[in-house]
Amino acid sequence: MRRLLVKRFESSFKAFYESLNNFIDIHETALKFVKRTGKFILDRKLMEDLVDASDEEIEERLEKYKQDLEKEEINKRYHQIYEIDKFKKKDEFCEHIQEDIELFKKLQKKVEDLGLLKDDPKAKKLIEGIKKSFWKRTTRW
Repeated sequence: MRRLLVKRFESSFKAFYESLNNFIDIHETALKFVKRTGKFILDRKLMEDLVDASDEEIEERLEKYKQDLEKEEINKRYHQIYEIDKFKKKDEFCEHIQEDIELFKKLQKKVEDLGLLKDDPKAKKLIEGIKKSFWKRTTRW
């Protein structure tokens, strides 16, 4: 996640801001799902699909997911179902997700407060560089 944010930050402030939006959405979905089910899934797509499903549908889909994991139809390294009650620090788990959400929101506010979405200095510098490069080429012709 950090690597992606750094790349997006280096790319443009708008890209960075949009990634923060996505991370906020993902974390809020995860938190809602954990609080509702007591489970955490590394498969973001499945979690998003199930967050508003009925309890019965959640259990059916999770059971199928678990079976697929056991049959190794899904890579266990990247996809698991975690029971929050079995965590040593289960109370801190949701707190950490909420802290991440707050951090992403603070970063978004900082980008907004600095006006980086309206007046992107990186974009300005790129445009200046292109104009200078183009100007040098056209004056030689």
